[in-house]
Amino acid sequence: MYISFQEVCKKYRRNNEQIWGLRESSFSLDSGSTTLITGPNGSGKSTLLSLLGGIIRPTTGRIYCDETEISGLGEPFRTHFRHRSFGYHFQEDHLLSGLSISENIMLAALPGLSRPRAVRQRIQQLLDAFGVGATQETRVEQLSGGQRQKVSLARALVNDPPVLLADEPTNHLDEQSATEIRSLLAHLPGKTVVVISHDPVFSEEFAFDQRLLVDDGNVHCLRGRE
Repeated sequence: MYISFQEVCKKYRRNNEQIWGLRESSFSLDSGSTTLITGPNGSGKSTLLSLLGGIIRPTTGRIYCDETEISGLGEPFRTHFRHRSFGYHFQEDHLLSGLSISENIMLAALPGLSRPRAVRQRIQQLLDAFGVGATQETRVEQLSGGQRQKVSLARALVNDPPVLLADEPTNHLDEQSATEIRSLLAHLPGKTVVVISHDPVFSEEFAFDQRLLVDDGNVHCLRGRE
């Protein structure tokens, strides 16, 4: 999926003061490309990712996903489009204790798209591909940090979305688990992948097509390892 920002900015109000979440930005992400978002804490990276994924709307400007202007969609239509088009892999895995791996992932499966049996087959394919090393019936509180991140990634991809957005996917992981997650993100052919990360290995070893450096709400577009 091709994504285009056209003079997009986001402002917030805090204690009657106007705060810039993102200053006017224009850039595009090619379909099937990989993009790394970097920048200091509080610079606007999470705001940018939320705008990219249609979670929030811009104050001004337009955001296109292929031919659809998602910034102009009303909430019900934007929610529907978002659920079909984006997979979200958050810093915290947000897995629900007391539920199994499959139950957690099935919560993200879109109703009406597949029968339960087909969803379970899709889940098993993802667990096998990601090397989770646990059955679908395993409760998530029994998993290691690396396993939980893999399950979270499987949940983000269960609907086979064209775009994956990942926020600090290797945060708090040991080096082996972090290496496995980086490898998984590097091998998602055909998907538009956007990653926020402070992990230096991403920028040093991951062949990103583009890097977005965010600083005080300003977005600087760089190519590859610039």
